[in-house]
Amino acid sequence: CAWTTGQFGISDVYLGVLARLGAGGVVEIVEPDLTADERAALVAAAGAVKEKVAEMDQLPA
Repeated sequence: CAWTTGQFGISDVYLGVLARLGAGGVVEIVEPDLTADERAALVAAAGAVKEKVAEMDQLPA
């Protein structure tokens, strides 16, 4: 997983995406060409992850 910062139009969420790694971790997220359906599925997955994180933030400590 890598922290997205605008790749694929997605920000502020960890996703399982292709990444180039270096000694210190992720160097860059690789953005292959995606079909419209693949891009839509990735955006939907990011939204689902963000929703779950928001739900978890509401749980008592």
